[in-house]
Formats: sequence, structure tokens, C-alpha cells
Amino acid sequence: CLQSGVGVPGKDPAAAFRLFQEATETEEPLALTNLGLCWETGNGTGSGKDPKRAFDLYRRAAGAGEPRGMTLLADQYSDQNN
Repeated sequence: CLQSGVGVPGKDPAAAFRLFQEATETEEPLALTNLGLCWETGNGTGSGKDPKRAFDLYRRAAGAGEPRGMTLLADQYSDQNN
């Protein structure tokens, strides 16, 4: 995983971010979730955090039935209400 450095020669969050972006062009649910995580944390984006982009990506992933996307979207709603 380029994002964490597990199973590859080195960690490269920016490369992981680019690959997630490419995979979201086909609305691949797990890629939507992973790209949302990049935007939520700012990891690999090159421009910092963007909670609104993360929310939209989680919403799309959840709509496609991706379990982690559903959980992260629920967390976003919970955070808005606290």
C-alpha cells in the first residue's frame, strides 16, 4: 500500500492519492472512500485538508454500498451534530 508503505519499497502518499483519483473516475466505491480519507486528513493531497470534498466522496461511496464509506459518512453527520 503506497499510502502506508506496507508491502511496497516505500511510503508515497502522493502517488496513492493520484491512483485513488484515477480509480474514482469509474466511481469505484473503495477508491471513493480512500480518496475521502486523503481529503479528510490531508494525506497526499498536496493542498491540505478539505472536509467538504471528503464528505462528498463518503456520500458517493456510501450510496454505492461501501461499508467503510457508510461509517465515515455517519461519523461526518455525527460530528456536525456535536
